[in-house]
Amino acid sequence: MEKSLFNIVNEHTLESSIFFDFSGVSKTFSGHASGPLKRSHYLLHFVLEGQGTYFTMNHKYTLKAGDFFLIRPDETIFYQADLNNPWHYAWISIGGTETAQLIENFSPFRNHHDTFSCATVENYLKLIVESLTLTSHRPQTELRLNQIASEILLLLMKENTWNVVEHQNATIRPMSEYTKLSLAYINNNFTYDTSITDIADAIKINRSYLSRLFRRDVGISPKNFYYDFVLTKLANYFKQPSYQLIKFPKRLVLAILLFSATHLQSSSMKHLVHIENEEVSIVSKNNTH
Repeated sequence: MEKSLFNIVNEHTLESSIFFDFSGVSKTFSGHASGPLKRSHYLLHFVLEGQGTYFTMNHKYTLKAGDFFLIRPDETIFYQADLNNPWHYAWISIGGTETAQLIENFSPFRNHHDTFSCATVENYLKLIVESLTLTSHRPQTELRLNQIASEILLLLMKENTWNVVEHQNATIRPMSEYTKLSLAYINNNFTYDTSITDIADAIKINRSYLSRLFRRDVGISPKNFYYDFVLTKLANYFKQPSYQLIKFPKRLVLAILLFSATHLQSSSMKHLVHIENEEVSIVSKNNTH
């Protein structure tokens, strides 16, 4: 779970070679995970406080305040807050034909780097905070948001990239293929009452061995990850302005309620739960009359 502020431009009226897509700031709970996921555009995160772990398909990075990490378009990634000191981070997604050229050739992320450290995070944060105030649907607002995206890229290009130190805490050992398959299975089946045995059977691996691999790669048990993943999905549904109706098996919802009752009291999780027979329907409170 996480508490977030964000701004999204759903429809662009201006043509631009560098354009703002969305931005936000999040304060996460212990162990909160995002992914596995892919993005359509470049998505830059920078850590403000706390710690977390960023997984690409080939590396694992332990990150702290002042660290940046990049999600490239169409790359499958996963990231998770530290259990004891969960991170607080900001992000911005930038699209456009020139964005890839600037990031891949003239920023600290050139030569396929995924992360770097920066001592002037506040310069980036000021721009993100401004972007969160620009919510009107006017061409001049969109123009300023596109300028903010360009200014973020300019800051990246001004970094002293020749002195960027490679992260010594980057684990070269890639994430286990079984862990990747487990994450994909959870992502595709989260509305079912899925057990660890179900996952192990689906990917043809011993349940105990899968649990050991998963905990080694992700840092928590598959069951706790699954419950947190469902909670995160629910929170994201409730942030949407349109009507939402999600059906879950009753046993799963009751297990999650027991697992994290306090998380469900979050302001982003105002909801109605209707139990009928063995099925639970959860709908957005703002859209019930």
